[in-house]
Amino acid sequence: MDAGRYTKLLTEIGRRNFDRIERLSTILWTFYNQEGRYYHTLEHIEECLEEFDEIRHLCKNPVAVEVALWYHDVVYTTAFDTNEEMSIEKAVSDLTSIESQESYLVSVPELIAATVHNARATSEDARYVADIDLCIFAKSRDRVLEYEKQIHLEYAHEAVAYLKKRIEILKAFDRKRIYHTGHFYKKYETLAHANLKFLIQHITVPM
Repeated sequence: MDAGRYTKLLTEIGRRNFDRIERLSTILWTFYNQEGRYYHTLEHIEECLEEFDEIRHLCKNPVAVEVALWYHDVVYTTAFDTNEEMSIEKAVSDLTSIESQESYLVSVPELIAATVHNARATSEDARYVADIDLCIFAKSRDRVLEYEKQIHLEYAHEAVAYLKKRIEILKAFDRKRIYHTGHFYKKYETLAHANLKFLIQHITVPM
């Protein structure tokens, strides 16, 4: 994945020199390439940005949405359940270091928080971010199966306990309405429900 898009984005919103942004880019790539990541990688970010490019014109603050997508999984470890909070801290730290506009220090954390998926997003832009994060469920069956394998690999150290919890998580996502925005509801809702039901039915939990 080309780092140019990320550096160009931060150059547009920051007042610090390009060398600082280049360093942030290197650090970001290091985070997403950490050992033990199989799904929460730059491939996921690239897939998110592809979806975002389709709805950029629908966003109230597309720059903040894109920044949030870059950072929403920058901190990821299966040892904690505060990844989103830590990702928010990393995003705020980086935005502060390049002297971005104050408004991004408010909007970006709100958007990243939407990827926790435990409450209805508070704005339309946040709903777009939440929906984009769940678009994986509406990809081809092969990609969905690959995704599920990648998630299992991230939790390989606690396989049995994880699989039991995983079924609960998938059932929670297979709610009456998966996608909050009209765009993604029309585009993906039916396929996502079918794929989720398939995954739920085919996950085998060892006795």
